[in-house]
Amino acid sequence: MTDTSAMTEIRPGREIMQRMIVKKFATPLKHQKLLTSSSSSREEETTIKNELDFLFVHGSCAYSSQFNLLIDEIGKAIEVKNSNNNSNKGIITAARFHLFDSLGCGKSRIENEGDIAWEDFSEPQLQQDLETVSYSIFDKYPSSSIYIVGHSYGTSQ
Repeated sequence: MTDTSAMTEIRPGREIMQRMIVKKFATPLKHQKLLTSSSSSREEETTIKNELDFLFVHGSCAYSSQFNLLIDEIGKAIEVKNSNNNSNKGIITAARFHLFDSLGCGKSRIENEGDIAWEDFSEPQLQQDLETVSYSIFDKYPSSSIYIVGHSYGTSQ
């Protein structure tokens, strides 16, 4: 597992902390034989490149690290899925977990609090942040589908 983080200026004057956790999964022994004896390189390629991307979005006054235990549980579920799979298709070889701390939350910092207005935390601004983060993932992994996991973003009455 690798866990990297960096401060990223997603728009002029708007810097947030972005994190990516990558978990790689061993191919179960019963599938290793299928992978090496496969006559079709297309079939091998399908198996080898089966990776998942998740984007985690936290609510206000929260931070990305709140998802660490959930990421561990998703990793365990993928390992169980792989071990119960009876063909080499559908074996998940890696999962990338993308996280970020919204402006003013977690490790995202505000350089000069006097320059920040309430409008900087408005729904359109936060939506634009989410779009920017999402597009950066699609730019880096163009054939990826992203599973979005959100928590505590608002309340209902």
